Amino acid sequence: GGEVVKPAGAPLAARMALVFPDVYEVGMSHLGSQILYALVNGQPDLALERCFAPWDDLEAELRGRGLRLLSLETATPLAAFDAVGFSLQHELSYTNVLNVLDLSGIPIIASERSDRDPIVLGGGPCATHPAPMAPFVDAFFVGEAEADLPDLLRVVGGMRRAGAPRDAILRALAARDGVWCPAVHEPGTRVRRVFLPDLDAFPPPRGGIVAWNRAVFDRVSVELARGCSEGCRFCEAGYTYRPLRDRSPGRVLEDTIASVRAAGHEEVSLGALSPADYPALAPLVHALSRDLTPLDVSLSVSSLRAYGLTATVLDDLRSVRASGLTLAPEAGSQRLRDVINKNVTEADMVEAAHRAFSIGWQRIKLYFMLGLPTETDDDALAIVALAKAVLRAGRQSGYRAQVTASVGVFVPRPHTPFQREGMAPPGTIARRQGLIRDAAKRSGVQVKLAEGRDSRLECALARGDRSLSAVILRAFRAGCRFDNWSERARREVWADAFAGTGTDLDALSLPLPPDATLPWEVVDPLVSRAFLERERERAYAARPLAPCEKPAPRGGVRPGPAEVASARRVVCYACGAGCEPP
Repeated sequence: GGEVVKPAGAPLAARMALVFPDVYEVGMSHLGSQILYALVNGQPDLALERCFAPWDDLEAELRGRGLRLLSLETATPLAAFDAVGFSLQHELSYTNVLNVLDLSGIPIIASERSDRDPIVLGGGPCATHPAPMAPFVDAFFVGEAEADLPDLLRVVGGMRRAGAPRDAILRALAARDGVWCPAVHEPGTRVRRVFLPDLDAFPPPRGGIVAWNRAVFDRVSVELARGCSEGCRFCEAGYTYRPLRDRSPGRVLEDTIASVRAAGHEEVSLGALSPADYPALAPLVHALSRDLTPLDVSLSVSSLRAYGLTATVLDDLRSVRASGLTLAPEAGSQRLRDVINKNVTEADMVEAAHRAFSIGWQRIKLYFMLGLPTETDDDALAIVALAKAVLRAGRQSGYRAQVTASVGVFVPRPHTPFQREGMAPPGTIARRQGLIRDAAKRSGVQVKLAEGRDSRLECALARGDRSLSAVILRAFRAGCRFDNWSERARREVWADAFAGTGTDLDALSLPLPPDATLPWEVVDPLVSRAFLERERERAYAARPLAPCEKPAPRGGVRPGPAEVASARRVVCYACGAGCEPP
């Protein structure tokens, strides 16, 4: 339910196929796609239809029968649309993008497309570092598309209907804010990221499309805010979604209840980069728990921080059948948390755990990373020590507590203070993983360790230049698909693709020199390189910064929601993101 099919023969200015390059069950969980679907289809003269990456069995049937990939709504071949847009959520989806193009009969290489072929668009988080996909995508939209996408589609559709050549359409797109056209823009051109100053001007869809099959996250996803004021130095989203913008709590409450009633979901998830920093979190959770309990709908909040978790918030969440809590200290030792600017202490973690377990929570999951800059063996062992401290807090509460430490591998990301760092050598990661396993034995803490080799591939594809396109193309032709699925990882095939193109995978995870050309700087993220460099220097001095866009802490105590709301002055580091602090 909830899908939109425009009447056959309706006079439309443009038709677009929105492709989520993963399976239906994953794509239907993506809030951004739901937002764009409702936005574009809400325009009488535009139509947007969905498509997803086919699994192996469907791909085999399509190729075996000589059939093309079709849209979900009207079974229209993708090659018949004015535009085909890809939601680029992560680098390990790139071979799926090529596969969708190939199965659609659209030339994979942009320069080989004719005037009859649709304009291929790319958007989403990976559009901020687009170079490796530049030969395959006609135009990248960098930033938040709600305000611009409808008119952009009208330009494409109008020019195609007028018979304009492909090059003219691309030049018209290249003149728009936030659009980078690899074939048109001169070397050295920088495209500024665009963002919405007011989220409430673009309310999310109420209900959205109800999946015909169970989605991975079969729930109402609610966006509380965009951006983040915390400044974690490893977090790309924390810099490329600045400045922080909150949705009004009254609208959030109203839209959430309306979505539950419209779609019939049994779970609501409140999400943001840092939900604990949403000023109205406590009253909003209280109001939602009151309204959702009679509907037998559960409520969760994604990746909370350890501070600000009052007993009231935790109790309200418990009242709507939430049994597990997720916290992200990222590093085990306070020294390393200062390096990465994670403004959370062990005392914060233990206090939050004690409070949660004492009122009946049963499980806490802790997220950490290995391989962070300046990390030592002692920092790795501190991961287990912190997890044990959290578990002790649970056992002291008298309840049966479960603590899981999920340990990923640090990847230096573009547009962050750590963008030029190297990754820890594979041998170092493996040895420290062994230290963690040994330290966790018979502790009661469950440990989950990530595969480091896939992280090195992510690093190469995130920080690479256009030469990486040859590797992606070779891996696709060798059969790589769904590279982010652990059971589908074909590391040997990727290794052959790198070797066959003369590209050194391991060299791409080494530190970049200060004068190195950064391929992702074709995009201006609105955060200046000078600010990122200053943050890197502070990191190596283990100097944390107080969160921006908030009042300065007093006596080391973070300001509460009331202080944030009434502040006359807030902290500003002049990063360049366009905030206007009082």
